[in-house]
Amino acid sequence: MKKNRALFLTAVASGTMLNPLNSSMIALALHSIQKDFHLSFSTVSWLISSFYLASAVAQPVTGKIGDIFGRKKTFLTGLILVALSALGAPLASTFLMLLIMRLFQSIGSSAIYPSGMALIRDHIKDRQASALAVLSIFASAMVALGPTIGGFLIVLGNWPAIFWVNFPFIILSFLLGWYMFPKDIKQDKSHMKELFSHLDFLGIGFFAAGMVFFLWFLLSFEEKIHYL
Repeated sequence: MKKNRALFLTAVASGTMLNPLNSSMIALALHSIQKDFHLSFSTVSWLISSFYLASAVAQPVTGKIGDIFGRKKTFLTGLILVALSALGAPLASTFLMLLIMRLFQSIGSSAIYPSGMALIRDHIKDRQASALAVLSIFASAMVALGPTIGGFLIVLGNWPAIFWVNFPFIILSFLLGWYMFPKDIKQDKSHMKELFSHLDFLGIGFFAAGMVFFLWFLLSFEEKIHYL
């Protein structure tokens, strides 16, 4: 049982750490990306802003989607999205393509966290607090170590390396999750419709659009605010 518990936690932790890891590594890669794509700093900084904005929108939404379609499916789908971004970002020929891959990375890694928390809550009853503490430790460690890891990777393989580094964690989390996570309970259609009705898609859209335009407004200032 202890072995199963350790493998279960490893599957969840190696997946949930992807969001804080990728949010912190990108800072050191901005200069290289800016130089390769010939961008201004305000433009390249959208790689950071869009990641946090997508995470803010995606985490509560994907948490509810996990309730509807199942936590295991949502967790593994999030890993697949991060894998697609890790594969597509280094091959991006334009900044727009790179930004889209970054959004995939953000949405995928944001889907993993609430699903992972729910999986632990539902299937680990013994010393549950310590299990949740493991996730917090992993997340905090990745935020702290992300810039250092990113610096080494950029020296070794330039900015694409900060995307490639995701693959070992994705593979480990996916394989362990596939075998260790119990199958999702199939929901009946009426219950799924009821859960879907609780999602405020219009409000989500207005919030996302408002934040995008607000960030766009702030990033449009070159030096300072001109009142007149």
